[in-house]
Amino acid sequence: MMKKYAVGYIRVSTARQAQEGVSLDAQRDRIREWARFKGYELLEIMEDAGQSGKGANRPGLQSAMDVACESKAVLVVFSLSRFARSTSDAIELSARLHKSGADLAMMDCDIDTSTAYGNAFFQILASLAELESKIKGERVKLAWGHMRARGRKIGGLAPMGFKKGANGMLVKSKLYPAKERARALRARGLSLRGIAIKLHDEGYMNAKGKMLSPSSVRRLMDVGPEIGSTGPTCQAC
Repeated sequence: MMKKYAVGYIRVSTARQAQEGVSLDAQRDRIREWARFKGYELLEIMEDAGQSGKGANRPGLQSAMDVACESKAVLVVFSLSRFARSTSDAIELSARLHKSGADLAMMDCDIDTSTAYGNAFFQILASLAELESKIKGERVKLAWGHMRARGRKIGGLAPMGFKKGANGMLVKSKLYPAKERARALRARGLSLRGIAIKLHDEGYMNAKGKMLSPSSVRRLMDVGPEIGSTGPTCQAC
């Protein structure tokens, strides 16, 4: 019988969550039990302590992905929320595993993409979550457009590609031209991560001068033309 391999990934975002939620030790123990019960040889367990689930550029996650892909193993996580908070990130990461001959298992809902049923269920779950995200995005874009049309100042964070000016109104940032560039690259079949790398090579980066995350690329592409369509461009942003 062919030996089956597994790689574990565990994460907590804060010390408080480690104490009151599912701690790193608890997740580690559950993954070891899962591997023994399923008959997998557990290669490693990678961790991200004190890391947010937003974005996929977490060192522990990337290491776990690399080992799983190289070994054609099952990447085991306690729950989808430990793996990714963004549906687009979850789909991108799952696609990368699948392309390398690896799989994904989420213990809390007993989903294992190495099985036909598990893979189909994950795709349905991801599609429903993506639909919910798009509906929320459409509502946000309508709200931004409504406020802007009436000359109201904008509170909170500005959409990707924009920045709040001194008067609180939205102005285009230097990242704004990357919106159409990202959409063009997506139409050519590039993944969100591939688009982020391409944009970085072309000089498009986030406010901290670092490469955009896949989720940031998604948000950039989702910004509608009604937002900031008549606003000035901030050359210093």
